[in-house]
Amino acid sequence: MKKIYINNDFIDSQIIWLLPIVDGYSSKLGINNIVFNSVLPDKILKSKNFTNFSKKYKIDFFCKKKNFFTYLNSIILIIKYINYTKVFFIKKICNNNFNWFFSEFCHGYWDYCNILLKDNLKKNFYIKIKSFISCINQLDLANKLIKQNIHTAFFGHTTYFSKPFIALFRKKNIRVFCQASYNLYSQYQYEDNYWSKIEIKDFKKLKKINLTKTSLNYWDNRSRGKGNYEDANRAFINKKIINNNFEFKNFIFLHIFKDSPFNLIDNKRIFNDYFDWFIETIKIIKNSREKWFIKLHPSHIKWGENQKLVITNILKKNNLSLPSNVYIEKQSFSNIDIFKTANRVVTFSGTAHLEVACYGIKPIIISRTTLYDFDKTSVLKPKNISEYKKFLLSSSSSNLFKLKPINILNSKKLLFIRENVLSLKNDLNAFFIYRNDSVKLRNKEFKLVNFNTFKIYNKLKLLGSYLAFNLTRTVSLKYLKFYK
Repeated sequence: MKKIYINNDFIDSQIIWLLPIVDGYSSKLGINNIVFNSVLPDKILKSKNFTNFSKKYKIDFFCKKKNFFTYLNSIILIIKYINYTKVFFIKKICNNNFNWFFSEFCHGYWDYCNILLKDNLKKNFYIKIKSFISCINQLDLANKLIKQNIHTAFFGHTTYFSKPFIALFRKKNIRVFCQASYNLYSQYQYEDNYWSKIEIKDFKKLKKINLTKTSLNYWDNRSRGKGNYEDANRAFINKKIINNNFEFKNFIFLHIFKDSPFNLIDNKRIFNDYFDWFIETIKIIKNSREKWFIKLHPSHIKWGENQKLVITNILKKNNLSLPSNVYIEKQSFSNIDIFKTANRVVTFSGTAHLEVACYGIKPIIISRTTLYDFDKTSVLKPKNISEYKKFLLSSSSSNLFKLKPINILNSKKLLFIRENVLSLKNDLNAFFIYRNDSVKLRNKEFKLVNFNTFKIYNKLKLLGSYLAFNLTRTVSLKYLKFYK
C-alpha cells in the first residue's frame, strides 16, 4: 500500500497549509496512508484543519522520542557509513568531481557545519562529527522509510541534513516536493530544482493578464516599499536617504552567512559558500581603484546574526583587515536608493540580482539564479577567479554592467512572477517567520495561517489535486486558472 510522507522540517504554520494540498494530492492518487516523521504539536492536532484531514486518512507517526539507544545507534551508523567520513578532509566542495549523490551529501554536511559555527568560525572536530551524525541519521531514516513504500514525500526545505535524506529518496525515484517561500515544487531526479525557476512558458501562460502592464505596475508599487517581498519592504522603510554627495558606485550585497546557499547546488560556482566568497572578494577589491560599499542583509538581526561582528571575525580568522577603499554599512540606506545610485552590484545569488537588473544594471553573481537560468546574457557569472577579478576591477562605468531595455523588462516580469504568482503568501494572508523571531510572533502567525487555511481549504485541496498530474509546483490561487 503506497504512502505519503511528510518530514519534520516544516514550521507549524507550514504544516497547516500543507494539509489541504496533501489532501487534494492524495485523494487524486487514491492514497489513504499519511506518514508524518514525528508526532505533531498539540496546536496542530487540535486544529480544525487537522481534525478534518485526519478523518479521511490513516495517519502514522514514524519516529519515536530519542533515548539512550538512539545515541548508541549513532555509533553503529558511523561504522556503517565509514566511507563517508572523507567529508571531514574536504577543503573544496565547488568545481569538484564528486558523483551526484556524494555531492548532495557533502553539501548537506558542509551546510550544517556552517550553522554550528561559533564566533571563531572554526570547524572543530565536535562540529564536524555532529554534522556528520546528523546527515547519516537522515540517510538511515530514509532507508527505513523506503521500505514503507513511500510514493511521494514533502520536505520543508532542501538544505542542511535534509539534503542527503532527499537525495536518497530521489535516487530511489520517490517523488519529492520541497517548500520555500510559500511554494511547493517538485525535484528532478538527478538535478536540483528550486522554487523561483521561471521559464518562457510562464510568460505565455500569463499573457491574458497583460504581463507587461501588470509587472510594471507591481514594480512601481514595489519601488515605493509596497511589494510582496518583506525583505525588500524592510530594506526600504525608515532608511536614510542617499544624497548627491554619496560617492559609492560599487556594492556588495551580503547574504545571511549561516543561511544555506545550497537550495540549489551549482557545482560550477567558483566559491564554496558565502564565507569563501566574501574573503576572496575582499582580497580582490583591495586592488580596485574605486570605492566599495558592503550592504548588510536587511533581516540579519531577525535571523539572529550580527553581520558586523561576523565580518570582523571572518577578517580576523583570515589575517585580513578591511581595505581603506571598502566601507561597511553603518547607516541603513534604502536598497531602492542604492540601486538608483549603483553602477555595479555583486551578490552570491540573492534577490538583489533581480532587483538591480530592473534598474538596468547587469549583476555579478556566483551561483545560478532566476535571471541566469532565464537568460544567461543578463548576468555576469564568472567561470573562474580570473574572470571574477576582471568583473570586479574593471571600471564601474563600463558598458559591461549595462542591460538592454528588453532585459530590464524581462527582469520586472520575472520579479512579478516570483513574488506574486509562485507564492501562496497572499492567499494565506501570512508573513515570514525568521530564526530569531519570538514565540509570541510565531503564535500570531500560526493563528493567522490556521484561520485563513480553514477558509480556503477546498481551494488549496484543488491545487493539491493538480500537483498529482498537471503541475510540478504550486501557484497562487489567484493565478491557478492559467496553469491548469
